[in-house]
Amino acid sequence: MEDFNKLYTELGEDIFKHFYTDNNLDGVKVYHYTNINALYEILEKKSLRLTNSEFLNDREEILYSIGIIEKIYETLDKKYMNINLLKRMIEQSLKYKFILSFSINKDSIALWGNYTNFEGYNIEMNMQEVFETASKRRYISIINSNEEAYDLENCLDSKSFGKVIYDVKKQKVILKELIEALNYSFNDDIELDSTARNVIRREALKTLIHFMNIFKHPGFEQEEEYRLVYTLNKKSYSKLVMFTNRNGVIVPYIQIALMDRFNKIGRIPIKSITIGPKSNMQMASKGLKRFLEIQKYKPIEMDENKHYSNGVKILKSEIPYR
Repeated sequence: MEDFNKLYTELGEDIFKHFYTDNNLDGVKVYHYTNINALYEILEKKSLRLTNSEFLNDREEILYSIGIIEKIYETLDKKYMNINLLKRMIEQSLKYKFILSFSINKDSIALWGNYTNFEGYNIEMNMQEVFETASKRRYISIINSNEEAYDLENCLDSKSFGKVIYDVKKQKVILKELIEALNYSFNDDIELDSTARNVIRREALKTLIHFMNIFKHPGFEQEEEYRLVYTLNKKSYSKLVMFTNRNGVIVPYIQIALMDRFNKIGRIPIKSITIGPKSNMQMASKGLKRFLEIQKYKPIEMDENKHYSNGVKILKSEIPYR
């Protein structure tokens, strides 16, 4: 790492090769586990809620990454960077990160318990449409508390969709590269103009924050999680962030919706809804079907031989209710 210019030119190869890990959406089936109240809101408001990364259900995951970063920092031969300054920079950056979680496991007893309290549903979505612009007539917007719509692309610094990384060795390799890059960017003895130095800091910190949001303890590996991560730019934050109550805590979030060219909210591209383990499965299926009809979706129960371009399959968990 003595040749800082080499570090600068190889940063893309050594670090950013990890950035779009499993980011190819083609053929990826993902499921969002949620409770009945959230499902009701998604279908009625035709929008998705992304929670600030510091307020996710897994409260310890940010601290988990911080712990790895601190250990790596202690192994550095020369410490040019103030670790407390780095942690403050991380905290400031996390303020603008918003996340929606999915799993590739379509029927998990652990997820039914952890995220729906055995009273929920999971939603399969067309992530190609959610993540990218669907067509020239449709685009994604962020809706604020006044129901005003803002074009997503003008509100973001970055967006990504990818698989959560549980492998500790891989986490350490990635974080080590980033910590070393950041550390040497604070070495004033290196002859490098301020522009290049600031670029290396900005890009390394940006990537570090990205990975902190997709790193989790290996004990959660059974969740097989994917994450949609949006980073608001600073000028958009105050006009787009909303707040809700969760167990007595004020939680920041943003709400996104698919819009048409006339600024009209369109249906979320849902492919199927699976009803979690319940004693009253038949009644739950009937209620869901009627609600989908009112919301202009076309419900398809599995015993029906129907095919719709925008039809939503109603599925039932195969896990026995106890």
